Amino acid sequence: MVLSFSRKHLSLLMLLTLIACGKINVLNQRGDDQNQDLALNGPNGYPYCTNGSNTGGGYGWDTSVTDPKGKHSCLVPPVGSNGYPYCTNGSNTGGGYGWDPSVRDPRGSHSCLVPTAPAPAPAPAPAPAPAPSPNPKFGPNGYPYCTNGSNTGGGYGWDVSLTDPRGSHSCLVPPANNGGSGNNGGGGGNSNGPASSGCGISNTDTGLMNTGIKVGSTQRTFIRVVNSNYDSSRKHALIIGFHGANLDGNSPRRDHRWDLVENMAGDDAIFIYPNGLGGRWDASSGSGSQDVQLFDELVRTQSAAYCIDQNRVFVHGFSNGSYFVNALVGLRTSAIRAVISVAGAGAGARLPAMVIHGTSDQYVSYSPNAKNTVDNYTRQNSCTVPNSFSSVPLGTCQLMDGCPSNLPVWYCPWNGPHHWPEFTLTYVWQFIQSFQ
Repeated sequence: MVLSFSRKHLSLLMLLTLIACGKINVLNQRGDDQNQDLALNGPNGYPYCTNGSNTGGGYGWDTSVTDPKGKHSCLVPPVGSNGYPYCTNGSNTGGGYGWDPSVRDPRGSHSCLVPTAPAPAPAPAPAPAPAPSPNPKFGPNGYPYCTNGSNTGGGYGWDVSLTDPRGSHSCLVPPANNGGSGNNGGGGGNSNGPASSGCGISNTDTGLMNTGIKVGSTQRTFIRVVNSNYDSSRKHALIIGFHGANLDGNSPRRDHRWDLVENMAGDDAIFIYPNGLGGRWDASSGSGSQDVQLFDELVRTQSAAYCIDQNRVFVHGFSNGSYFVNALVGLRTSAIRAVISVAGAGAGARLPAMVIHGTSDQYVSYSPNAKNTVDNYTRQNSCTVPNSFSSVPLGTCQLMDGCPSNLPVWYCPWNGPHHWPEFTLTYVWQFIQSFQ
């Protein structure tokens, strides 16, 4: 009985041992499957996606890699080794980014992006002198040079302590009575241009005013800035600025700091900032365009109300406003003394011009628009052709070579986006002030 019990139990013990061994093998086999399921990283070192989904978390597909079961795509990281995003298929360079061709993603086909946004422009110092240029117009004291020791008229006198970079031209200074009325003072009072009908008429509408005029049957509005010390016996420059698309007359002062130019000018200029219909400007109908007729009415009405030097009417435009003024000068060449074109393009005319454009302009591309605009003005103004466009350093304003003294073309490139950089404003005022 003991023997039979022992054999039965021995058989049972052996059976249990075999089952146990089989169970262990099954568990080991299941464990291997689990280890295979948990192989979350593919051969490119990044996680697998389940069933072609789960692409969130900033990852994208790497369709050339699948998991060992052959059905899961392997992910790639959203940024490269330089810390900036990858581009897909060599595209998607928008958003202020540019290529970093030295960095590629694990598949070796996608360039990694780097930011292209420029450092913010420094706050402008009060009326700094322009940087020297190969053919400068202003000396370090902020006043024009004389050519070959002559041309001392216009109310200016010698500054014998200063010479231009060529070492042969004395730098001019304003006379002691600069700023007064009459023919001996500097600035607008010194101009030989004809006086408008508004000269000698007292006008107390000074400061900043929102006002309007009728152009045909359409009421048009604008901002006018007149210095609080306005002198009706002194001839003033009239400066009319045209804003960018979908903006208004507040934009030049608010966005581009034309209030700084107003402070530089004092009582030498009157500033007009009109509002475009629907926030835009259009000269496509030529002289019949409503906006060209608005320019005519602004000059006429302001010349009747204020003392304007009719040889010193200036226009400036930004973006859509730049396209407009570059067309306007071709339609009203005899009425405009000079033009400032910023972040735009156009045919221009035979007139003094200053062209300003950012190399990272995201709306009106720097190339070819900046060069085309400079080329248009230098060719029409009989400057040296080809011009010195490519030699002008970023962040400066320089006079193009070989331009006649009465038809200068200035060019101001800068490393920035679709904007009017503040560093140019001193150059802008000196450009305007040079026409007496």
